Amino acid sequence: MKPISVIIADDDQLMLDDLKTLLDWNALGFSLTATATSGTQALKLVRKFRPAILITDIIMPGMDGLALIEQLKELQPDLLILIITSYDEFDYAKRALRMNVCDYILKNEISAATLTARLTSMAFSIAHTSQISGSFLSQELESYFMDGLLPDTLQALSGERYYFFVLSQIMPYTRTVAQLAEARRASIRYLSSLLTQPDAPAVSFQFSCDEFLLFAVRLESPKKERAFFLHSLTKKIWQRIKSNANQPCTLFFYPHRLGIEEFRAIFVQNRPLLTFFSMFRPEEPADIEGLLAGERYQPQTRPFPFQRLDGVEEHAEEHLLLIKDYLTRCHESRDLAAILEFYQKFCTHMEVLSRGRLSVSEARIFYSLEALLKWIFNTYTDCIHMHRAESISPYSPAIRSAIEYMEQNYSSDSLNTEQIARHASLSVSRLNVLFKQETNRTVNEYLTELRIEHAVWFLQNTSMKIYEIAEQCGYRSSQYFSTVFCSHTGKRPIDYRKS
Repeated sequence: MKPISVIIADDDQLMLDDLKTLLDWNALGFSLTATATSGTQALKLVRKFRPAILITDIIMPGMDGLALIEQLKELQPDLLILIITSYDEFDYAKRALRMNVCDYILKNEISAATLTARLTSMAFSIAHTSQISGSFLSQELESYFMDGLLPDTLQALSGERYYFFVLSQIMPYTRTVAQLAEARRASIRYLSSLLTQPDAPAVSFQFSCDEFLLFAVRLESPKKERAFFLHSLTKKIWQRIKSNANQPCTLFFYPHRLGIEEFRAIFVQNRPLLTFFSMFRPEEPADIEGLLAGERYQPQTRPFPFQRLDGVEEHAEEHLLLIKDYLTRCHESRDLAAILEFYQKFCTHMEVLSRGRLSVSEARIFYSLEALLKWIFNTYTDCIHMHRAESISPYSPAIRSAIEYMEQNYSSDSLNTEQIARHASLSVSRLNVLFKQETNRTVNEYLTELRIEHAVWFLQNTSMKIYEIAEQCGYRSSQYFSTVFCSHTGKRPIDYRKS
C-alpha cells in the first residue's frame, strides 16, 4: 500500500520536533507530509495535501484545535483526527470526541509505543474504509460515464481537477460479440490488478468502461512543474505496464488537468477513435489531445458483399482487391466496428464455402491492417484450393457448372431452375434429366439440401437470428424455412441450435 499521509499541528516547536523523530514514520507505513504551528496554518496544509490523518493540539493561538476540527468536518469528512492534549485540557478532549474525532492521547503518555498503537488502529480503519469506498466509487464512476447522470455521491469530486489516463489491452479478433465481450472483461480484471499491486503508481481513483480502464492522478505541484511531473509519471506507468502485461497495451493521457465532467465529455465524444487506436496502437503513450487532432470517425454504411466471394480461382484477384479496398476504407474511416464485423462474417463464409473443411474458430490478434490482410488473403487462398479440389468430380461439365452456380447464388430467394439451366447452357428439361441421372436428386432437391447445409453452419457457428439465417439461405419466410429445415433434420432451427 502507498504510505498514509500525516500532518501534525502543535504550537510547541519542541513537541513538534519530538513527534517528528519519535517514530520511523516510513517504516511504519506513514508519510509525515507537513507540520503546522497554528490552526490556521494546519487548515491551509490540509486543503493543499489532503492527508489521511491529522494529529493536532487542542490549545493553539489564533484558531484553536476545536475550531480547526469544526472546519475540517466540512472540508474533508473522511479525515481521521488524533488530538494530543494535557490533563487539564481534558474537557476540551471530550468535546472533541463528540465532534467525531477518532482518538486522543495525553501529552504525558506519548511514547513510541502508545503513538504507534493509535496510528496502527487508524491505519486499519483507513484500509478497510478505502477498500469499501474505492469499490463503491468505481461503480458510481462507471455508471456516470455510461449514462451521463452525475449522482450526489460524486458531487465532491466534480470540483476537483485531475490528470486522466485511459489504459487498454489490444483485443483479439473473435468469432462472436459474446467472445469479444468476455475477452474485454478478462482484460479489465487483469489491468486493474496491475494498478493495485504494492509498487504500482498511486492513483486517486480508477474505474472501467467496457474495454478501457480509466484512472485519475492528482498532482499538487506548481503549475510550471506539472508538465515535467506528468511526463515522469506517464513514463513510470508505461514502463511498469510494458514489463508486467501479458500482452501489448495502449496508454492514453490527457495533457491538462480536468474535472470529471470535462473529461467525460471528451471521452464520450472520441470513444470510437480511442477504441480504434487501442487496436491499431501507438508504440508509446499517446497524448489524447494530439492523437485525435483532425481525426474523424466515419462509420461504414454498406456491408461487405460476401455473396461475391465464390471460391472460384479465376475470380480470386478481383475478390482480394475488393477485400483490400473495403478494409482500407474502414481503416481510413477509423471504423473498428466494421472491421471486426467483417472478420466474424468472413470466418463463417470461409467455413461454409469450404463445406466445413477449413476451420477458422481460433481468436487471433493482429497488430496492423497489413497483418490482418495477409491472414485474410492466405485463408481465402486456402479456401479456393479446397473449392478447386472439390470441383474435380465425376459430374459432367454442364452439371458441375449448374452446381457451382447454385453454390454461388443459393442465398438468392429468386433463384430458379430456369436461371440454373441457362447458366449451364441447357434447356430446363435436359437439365432435369441429366441432373437426376448424375446426382440421383432433382435440381430443387439439391438446392434445398445445399441451403439446409448452409443453414446448419450458420446455426452452429454464428449468433444470427433465425429470420436472418432464413434470408441468408434464400427463404423469404422464416416460417417456411423452419418447416423445410424440420423436414430435413427432424428439428426446428431453434431446437437444433439448442442441441
